[in-house]
Amino acid sequence: MKQVYTTWLTTLLLFSSVAPLWAQELPIYDNNANRIDITHFQQYLENNQELEEQNSIGSLPTAVFKYQSDTLSTQAINQARLNSDVFEDYTMTIQLPEMPLAQDTLIMMVAVPSSNSEVDDYIINVAVIENQGAKLAYHFDSDNDYSFADEGRPYVFKTKQGIKKVEIRRETDADVRSFYMYDLALMPAFLARYGIKVGKSSVVNNFYYPMLNRHGRLSLQLRANFGQGDHTITYQTPSLSREIAASLDAISQFGVSLTYALYNLNVGGFIQTEGNQIGQTERYTFEGGVRSIDYGFGNWPRRRIIYGAELSYDFRVYNNIYLAPVIRYGTYRFRSDEVFVTNIGVNLNEELTYNEIFQNRSLYSLGGQVKFPLGEKALLLIEGSWMKNSYQLNPDFIQETVEEGSLSFDYKAITFGIGVQWILLGQ
Repeated sequence: MKQVYTTWLTTLLLFSSVAPLWAQELPIYDNNANRIDITHFQQYLENNQELEEQNSIGSLPTAVFKYQSDTLSTQAINQARLNSDVFEDYTMTIQLPEMPLAQDTLIMMVAVPSSNSEVDDYIINVAVIENQGAKLAYHFDSDNDYSFADEGRPYVFKTKQGIKKVEIRRETDADVRSFYMYDLALMPAFLARYGIKVGKSSVVNNFYYPMLNRHGRLSLQLRANFGQGDHTITYQTPSLSREIAASLDAISQFGVSLTYALYNLNVGGFIQTEGNQIGQTERYTFEGGVRSIDYGFGNWPRRRIIYGAELSYDFRVYNNIYLAPVIRYGTYRFRSDEVFVTNIGVNLNEELTYNEIFQNRSLYSLGGQVKFPLGEKALLLIEGSWMKNSYQLNPDFIQETVEEGSLSFDYKAITFGIGVQWILLGQ
């Protein structure tokens, strides 16, 4: 019993010593769990892009934690970097700015290198980040005296510019030091680890940080589409011409897609069921300049399963609203495989079923999706598509002499619908 008690006490002491590291001092890169999409921000960087990436908060020794005291220690950076020997242990006292609108306050400590790359010289710069509810306001210490009383108004990032070059010059410095700051409001998942919410970031990612970006992701889509179409078969004999037609007055499609994306190119597969409400069905016969019509002609297929491959690309048009052209190619199989002919003496095979009549079936569809954010891992889809179906007609189906080159088919549909996309893995 004494040994068990000793083991529990040792475990408790171990966790209590590690707690400050995970509860307060978190690095900007926490094993890539809260990775900043630096590629997205590179368009805003100036001149030497490689140098500026090295001098960003995503690469410099950085610690972010909630404000608790005016006295700070370099241990915060050492703990965040998991190496207590990087910077000499010393403390500093900061003078906070006036923040009448603050709901929460974060402190960020950054080790800023010298402008001379040949000199291994760092200073510890402090920024005060004020959460004003709808936005973050940044107080930067441009002279590195740890007093913000003389720094003027805070900086607020513009909607579509999530990066700022922060310049620092102490009274004793000959040259200006600088680092690149990213707007933490673009990383709601990172802020959530401190219990901080900015605007609606905890529910919907309304910020400029892209939900769909260059990193790999596995996504699942569920869709419901509705539309109309038509299906015609035309041919000529030596004495007449015929057209067999059906209108697809109401098409209902329910589909699933599973895709993997890299650099916003989505590749995967899909499967969907389709039900058709058949409207008018006629056979038109043209002979000697006279047209005759057989109404209610044929038992047309009403249900089928469609499956195949899918390709799309996500273009971001505004904030986290995306436009994605979509191409699908596949095949299909009719369900409830029944005979087509219900009348006798119509010069069509009375025994062949749908899947025997329509052979070598294929289809392709061209369309697009507009995607709106529903949450950190979900998007609402609005989709429209045009579908073209192809097949080869069983040569035994038409029991008349068909003139060569006269047989043709037209089987197409247009649909619109709504769906949801979930990001299962990645991001």
